[in-house]
Formats: sequence, C-alpha cells, structure tokens
Amino acid sequence: MGLLKVKNFFIKAINNALEYENSAYRLINHEIIPITSEQEIQSIEQALENTNQYSGVQVHLNQALKLMSDRQNPD
Repeated sequence: MGLLKVKNFFIKAINNALEYENSAYRLINHEIIPITSEQEIQSIEQALENTNQYSGVQVHLNQALKLMSDRQNPD
C-alpha cells in the first residue's frame, strides 16, 4: 500500500472513530476542527480539493481551518 493510501486510510479511520463516538470534531487537512454537520465537513473537504494549493482561496481556507482549530485562542 502506498504512503498516500495509508495516510488516507488513517484519516478515514480517525474520522470514523470520531463520528462513531459522536464527537464534535473531525480531522480535516491535518487539523482537528469542530464541526456542526456532515455537510459542513464535505463542503470544507470539497473546497480544499477543488482549489489549487497555491491559490489565494486555498491559503485562506487553510488559515481559516488553523484558526478554527486553535483551542487556546479560537478565531
């Protein structure tokens, strides 16, 4: 199994466990973030997948995820 497949399997396993435990958090783009619905997760993941990683949109989404997942100083 390639490294990318292992990584994706691990992320899916973590999110499945979080969902099974009814956690309000999911692992998205290497960040653990609070979520409110499955549609919210899908929207974030879809937006990240459909933008160029160097575009302003991708940078903005990554920064927003980082700020949302900061438990000490959430923004």
